[in-house]
Amino acid sequence: MKKKCFSVFLLGALSFASCTEDGPQVDPILPEPPQPTVTELSFKSLDVLELKEQLQGKDVQNVPVGESTSYFGSRAELSRPDKLRFKDDSLFMLRANEITERYKVKWQNKELLLHHQDSDSWSYVGQKKGEKGFLLNVGFYALLSKSPQRSLSIIGREYALQSFANLTDYIGRSTLDASSSVVWMKVQCAFE
Repeated sequence: MKKKCFSVFLLGALSFASCTEDGPQVDPILPEPPQPTVTELSFKSLDVLELKEQLQGKDVQNVPVGESTSYFGSRAELSRPDKLRFKDDSLFMLRANEITERYKVKWQNKELLLHHQDSDSWSYVGQKKGEKGFLLNVGFYALLSKSPQRSLSIIGREYALQSFANLTDYIGRSTLDASSSVVWMKVQCAFE
């Protein structure tokens, strides 16, 4: 019993002896985390840059950009963001009626790349314009496929579509057969 008490006493003395105030002092106050960088830009203008059409079984043709409303109506104007908010590695597109889209992005020089989670890839979506401006590229498409059994219509918008070739890769070449028609419009939105 004396050995147990002596052992407990010795263990306690050693633990108190190891706690000296001569060691390095740790400041319990942690440094403030860096504040995120937030930049907000407002919509200035929208320009239709390109309009192309491929009718059933025919070659791709350029269509005058003035005819874009006959294909897409006011879709480009209604779906454009009112504001862009850049915060760290995220882009927030603020639209009317408090609708917000959020994307993971990264900068490569003056070009902005958008992350596609499903394929874990990055694609060009826009670029800086001068000191305070930004140009956002948007692609619109309308696909119509008819057969004796059915009629299929797909209308969409994609930020990373840069050319008609990108569109055929995006919707699949097998979708564009002899019974299909497709229209593609490239729009650029300016923000400052």
